[in-house]
Amino acid sequence: MGGLISLAFGNAEPVSINDNGDVLFGAGQLDPDPTVFERFGLFLSMADGTVKKIELSKDTMPNGSKAADNSIGLGSLNNKGDVVFSIRLSGKPIS
Repeated sequence: MGGLISLAFGNAEPVSINDNGDVLFGAGQLDPDPTVFERFGLFLSMADGTVKKIELSKDTMPNGSKAADNSIGLGSLNNKGDVVFSIRLSGKPIS
């Protein structure tokens, strides 16, 4: 994944926890390069201790569009480990 994850507990987003002990949470990802701005998104901490990035602002979507800055909404996690979330895309709508 690279970089550091930053959490602001004073204004923390809600988390989603499943029966397996996996935790879905929102956080910022800090790049080791100080000239790169922090990007916010969703991460999944697995019961085995691994952390996976689900989505970050400005990531490219499967259709080629990009996630808008700070647009990722709350996510939900089920017992199978599936994650759903809402996101706003940047640019003009495709008609």
